[in-house]
Amino acid sequence: MAEQKDVIYFIAQVGHEIRTPLNAIKGFGQLLDDETFGSLNEQQHKYLDKMLESSDRLLEIVEQLLDWAKLESGQAILQYESVDLYYLIMEICDLLAIKVSEKNIVLSASVQRQTIIAADSARLREVLLNLLTNAIKFTDNGGVITITVNQGEQQTLISIEDNGCGISLSQQEKLFQPFSRGEKNRNGEKNNGLGLWICRSIVALHQGRIWVKSEENVGSTFYVLLPNQPKK
Repeated sequence: MAEQKDVIYFIAQVGHEIRTPLNAIKGFGQLLDDETFGSLNEQQHKYLDKMLESSDRLLEIVEQLLDWAKLESGQAILQYESVDLYYLIMEICDLLAIKVSEKNIVLSASVQRQTIIAADSARLREVLLNLLTNAIKFTDNGGVITITVNQGEQQTLISIEDNGCGISLSQQEKLFQPFSRGEKNRNGEKNNGLGLWICRSIVALHQGRIWVKSEENVGSTFYVLLPNQPKK
């Protein structure tokens, strides 16, 4: 147990140390790409764009590691508030609009206004953003992703369905385990092994549960079931 705490502490410290210079690299790179200090040619812009994409990816990994350390050590505390899922989902869809457009994906949401639950808005946003980002990543060009929200008297079910490459049964068994790297999609992309574990941990903190139904070469549907009000 002591060794595990030491590992978690070490990862948290390293994550914080890496995040600061990465933010600096991204910031100065953005200044150059914006031609704040002089014009650049097309090739220089191309290289800077690649550098900024890599910086964003590294920052995402560092943030997930820090999140993992906080959740694993039990330091994550939810800040409950009234969350309207309609506005939250519309915000996330707008945020991902460029990625959806780049792959010519049809993204639709079926959620009523005033679908309100008590939740940590920032944490729930993290879960839905992660699930939707994965759906986009593992759905081919021209695919379809559908978000559906059904609210009952005591619980609300959110489903995110895609017609992407699907997940094998063997992979589904370890999908929500930490550091379990997923299978590659048709474009060679795969998860880093933390995002879905973080999703599961956040949903569990909300006294809910998350699961998946998937078939290879057909698609996947991720379900998030949350109480409308947490039990005290």
